[in-house]
Amino acid sequence: MQGLGDRSERLHLFHHQAPVWEKICDVIGEPGWKTHADYAKPPARLSRLNEIFARIEQWTMTKTKFEAMEISTRTTSPAGRSCR
Repeated sequence: MQGLGDRSERLHLFHHQAPVWEKICDVIGEPGWKTHADYAKPPARLSRLNEIFARIEQWTMTKTKFEAMEISTRTTSPAGRSCR
């Protein structure tokens, strides 16, 4: 199976952070972020976006594009893939 580690693949996650933040934390394996002062509220997350995006990318690297799309769509928000 080819995972999202292939740089020719892109997964676009469409989400509105505030409404689905807690679900995103669970999906990517960071449940502590739901209540941690540095992550719990949108203003606090702004200075940590690179870290958050890196963690999401790390999570996607463990899934195939289809697994990541299915999990994201089922639990947090619509997702779709694109190829270069």
